[in-house]
Amino acid sequence: LNTTFFRESWGVLEEVLEETDKDAPVLMYCTGGIRCAKASAYLKERLGFRDVRALRGGVINYSRFIREEAERARDRGDMNEEERTPPES
Repeated sequence: LNTTFFRESWGVLEEVLEETDKDAPVLMYCTGGIRCAKASAYLKERLGFRDVRALRGGVINYSRFIREEAERARDRGDMNEEERTPPES
């Protein structure tokens, strides 16, 4: 949304979604999930959107999940040599 403060999000959300069909799926993500929970409630309760979804736990949780999945795949031998070798810095 390109806002400096979270409190500025409400007006920007209304403006950005002004012409969006209320039945269209709205997918959201944020760093840790808290802002998405608040914004999702706002979209549903105040703006009338019916299909609002958020990435549970935000990008932090998703990153952790991907890392753990990669470790499990490596342990199972599901990764090729290129995927197992970290890139050089």
